[in-house]
Amino acid sequence: DAVPEPAPPPDALPWPQQGRIRFSVMRGEGEQATLVGESTHTWRHDDATYTLQTLTETVGLAAVFRPAKVVQTSEGTLGREGLQPREFRVERMDRAAERARFDRDAMKVTLLSGERIRRELPFVAGSQDILSQIYQLGLTRSARIELMIATGKNYGRYAYEAVGDEKIATRFGELRTWHVKAAGMPGEQSMELWLAADYRNLPVRIRYLDRKGEVVEQNAVELEVDGAKLAEKPQ
Repeated sequence: DAVPEPAPPPDALPWPQQGRIRFSVMRGEGEQATLVGESTHTWRHDDATYTLQTLTETVGLAAVFRPAKVVQTSEGTLGREGLQPREFRVERMDRAAERARFDRDAMKVTLLSGERIRRELPFVAGSQDILSQIYQLGLTRSARIELMIATGKNYGRYAYEAVGDEKIATRFGELRTWHVKAAGMPGEQSMELWLAADYRNLPVRIRYLDRKGEVVEQNAVELEVDGAKLAEKPQ
């Protein structure tokens, strides 16, 4: 596939001021895929600061036998370079877990477990967290982009490559998307994204390959942007 042209800079392709995307979460591929949960992304910004959050929970039998609830929160500022995280937090089953703090003045990234400092590392310009990167990629669409990413437990370099423009079937009908993928850091999951070209490059499909080699795919089933909902097509 041809490599897409770079998109306009963030000030010409604004991130919606508020939105909500609900995803179904499937484990496995093809006929072996099973519904295990749902994940809801919500965000709000005022052109200066932002808050972005995901809530992921198991559903159905998975909720009975392996209940899980994970909340990820990214907070920071918005500028000409897009999202600039200040703090990333993870809660598991309503209990605080790992955190990452980005201190641009002191030029360091601090990884914490609760209140305990696990590591302090040199800050690299343009750094993101594992959540903010999804939306930053939509703002800085490029054929190749390298980012330093904090997951809460690790801080390392991810290289995203453009796979190309693809049309995919969704609950909302066929959508034009931009497909990018990145290999994970050692010990971390790899990720692929399909960003909706006609909807501000928002994510409509996210696929993870976890450390055990299992595929977990999230597909958008609800999308609301600045108060307007994307209508689901009749089945």
